[in-house]
Amino acid sequence: MKITCNVIEDLMQQYVDDILSDDSRRLVEEHLESCEDCRQKLLQIQSICKELDEGTKPVAVTAGEQEYGSFQRFRRWLNLRRTLSIVLSVLITFCVVVGWAFVMFDLESYMPYEKTGMHVNKDGEMFMDEPFYGYRGVYGGIDASGAMIEVFYMTDTFQKRHMGEVTKGHVVVFGEEDQGTWTDEDGTETKIPPIDKVYYLAEEYVDDKHQLNPFFSHPALIPEGASKEEEQSIITEIENKSVLVWERSK
Repeated sequence: MKITCNVIEDLMQQYVDDILSDDSRRLVEEHLESCEDCRQKLLQIQSICKELDEGTKPVAVTAGEQEYGSFQRFRRWLNLRRTLSIVLSVLITFCVVVGWAFVMFDLESYMPYEKTGMHVNKDGEMFMDEPFYGYRGVYGGIDASGAMIEVFYMTDTFQKRHMGEVTKGHVVVFGEEDQGTWTDEDGTETKIPPIDKVYYLAEEYVDDKHQLNPFFSHPALIPEGASKEEEQSIITEIENKSVLVWERSK
């Protein structure tokens, strides 16, 4: 089958761009050896491509040159789109990996009391039989009976829940007499009384107060500006709904 000049001209731009297969390249080169017209056309295309690559503009542009120049611009756009696609793929992969790591290691879940395997001895030493992520103390203060109380809950993550082993065991001691001091705004230090009762917070308060929100600070159980009576009412309700895990012996 005789290969016409029209066929070779259709392949010539791809030949210049070096994107032909080996068989097609040999076909073009064999034709060029015997066709002066196609060799001149090839030189013309190579000259236009060189000028475009160097950022120069020919003084006189023929219709044929315009056609090949448009193809060259299309080729550049195609390369740019390919580069952007690669960058976008890398960014998407990075976001997926970061999201997976966040869900695995940092996205906390409330641990229901009955699933913690928690037990507190008479001296107020707390132990956990299940892996956990963190201890979340949410309130410390005086209840309506005048007892010093601590309210807390535990959290885990997907990784801790299914693979965690390190943080099993002893966690904290509630029964210590010396709880340290706090400093008032005027700089006065006050001794913190020992804890009398410890409650494991009911899950409804975690959900309602969004205690586990990973992107914002955790709001307090007691609204800012609440009166002493309002605070005591909220704490009494919490005590009634939460689990009493330890009480100091009289």
